[in-house]
Amino acid sequence: MLVNNSITCTCAVVSVDPKGFLRMTMRKTEDEIDLAEAKLHIEAAHTLTAGKRMPVLIDARNYVSMTKEAREYFSKNEIVEGKRIAEALLVNNLASKLMAKAYTVFNKPDNPHKIFTSENEAVKWLLNFKS
Repeated sequence: MLVNNSITCTCAVVSVDPKGFLRMTMRKTEDEIDLAEAKLHIEAAHTLTAGKRMPVLIDARNYVSMTKEAREYFSKNEIVEGKRIAEALLVNNLASKLMAKAYTVFNKPDNPHKIFTSENEAVKWLLNFKS
């Protein structure tokens, strides 16, 4: 559902930050992100950015588990190719850090990516990639 320049999915709220990056904030939920949910997140991002290239902040502090297929889709798919300039993964606990590390090590996104525990540091890093 599109509300105030954000789209709410089952497991995340996707929005464009006024500073010029896409923000995907994971919601507290018992649901696992599967391939269908991952596709909804990417479609929401594409809708909000109108296909424009942008850095992305993924706020995974509300850790959500995801399937292997979802991780693969997030890292490489036809919509994301060339659109995601850089990716900051924001974590705050061991579970979210392990999920972020697995994503970067096993799925190897094609863009610069880094794991952060500080939102300010993550945003500062992302802003270096603004087009």
